[in-house]
Amino acid sequence: MARNLGIKHAKGEWITFVDSDDWVEENYFKVIKKNIEKEIDILIFGYIKITDDLKVKHSFENKVLNKEEIRSLIGNSSNKMNLFWFPWTKVYKKVILDSIEFNSKIKIGEDTIFNIEVFAKANKIKIIGDYLYNYFANEDSLTQVKYRPNLFENMIAHYEGRKIIHQKIDGIGTFEYNQDIARYYIDHILFWLISNINNSPKTISKKDELKRVRNSKIYSECFENYRYNLKLSKKIIIIKLFEIRQFNLLLKLI
Repeated sequence: MARNLGIKHAKGEWITFVDSDDWVEENYFKVIKKNIEKEIDILIFGYIKITDDLKVKHSFENKVLNKEEIRSLIGNSSNKMNLFWFPWTKVYKKVILDSIEFNSKIKIGEDTIFNIEVFAKANKIKIIGDYLYNYFANEDSLTQVKYRPNLFENMIAHYEGRKIIHQKIDGIGTFEYNQDIARYYIDHILFWLISNINNSPKTISKKDELKRVRNSKIYSECFENYRYNLKLSKKIIIIKLFEIRQFNLLLKLI
């Protein structure tokens, strides 16, 4: 909601975001000013993830994407999700944010939904490899806590929001879109949900929670379009046990 309010009242031509416990590099504005151009709608840069005892650099290949390449990226976003994460690795031309806002009903993953919608409006995106942002991974933050009782409900809202956005984007093939969505929610989100269930209090039936997730709209629809990736190795066993509803075996395995 704070980000939406900021977008609404911003007067400048460009908008970016900085979270409360993060910081930018000294050359942040200098590099941004050097790289933003009139034709560019979004500038993307690298970042450094910082924990109490570790710093990990995340950079991207220098390139400029045209409209066709952006559409292709959206249609295959599950393989390039790091480009869609976070608003603070990006500088947006304010005009393309008109009528777009963060979904305040989604507490985790709202950045991805927002960026997919913004990317769809962009005609040109520039990506640079410079590390300009320092992301402090606070262990007490929303995405780091051990158990979140409403995580599954959040991901249902996330799934519905993402479907609506993709359906509004012309030029994204149905088959390509369904495959991409399935990969994202099975290869990535499923393991997050299973981990959350595994960390749930003893008063909650883990088997019943697994059943609830499996019977949801997300996985009823996604498995219809999913193709197993042999490169996932051990993950395949967990995915398959979940798909065929072998919850007792799955619980023993995890």
